[in-house]
Amino acid sequence: MSSLIYNAELMQHYHQPSGWVDELTLGQRHNIENSHCGDELKIGTLIESNHLLDIEFCGECCAVCRASSSILYQNLFNQPINDALSKIMAVEKWLLDEGERPNFMGPLAILEKNYIRRQCAQLPWEGIRNSIINQMKLAPVENKTGEVTECRNYTELCVLAH
Repeated sequence: MSSLIYNAELMQHYHQPSGWVDELTLGQRHNIENSHCGDELKIGTLIESNHLLDIEFCGECCAVCRASSSILYQNLFNQPINDALSKIMAVEKWLLDEGERPNFMGPLAILEKNYIRRQCAQLPWEGIRNSIINQMKLAPVENKTGEVTECRNYTELCVLAH
């Protein structure tokens, strides 16, 4: 691996990751893996009153994936669900080359030139998005071009449809 990927900030997140545990303790759990590189993450979440109150991670993954998990924790912990989903969408757009890099993703800025490792960084963000959507029973809402612009509660969508 290129030493450029492993900058000091990334290594700090890798060696002392925020939200990382040996075993999940939170009740709501979601597993996700990257079949291309072998990263496997287990994500635990606690959501109450439309707030992402706690997040925890464990599993086997590379430094980029673990650092991305740590950055996710620092930016989504105890956040309102709408704010968390907005940040998740911003990160995913950046990783898909469809948007600007959010400032808080600075430790992973090298990924702008290293496309192959983007899937490692995306794994925790995809996992937490899926976990939130499953727990909150959210449905993606698409605009006319098919882009997901927001997620809404299934019950709310049913009321809006009638």
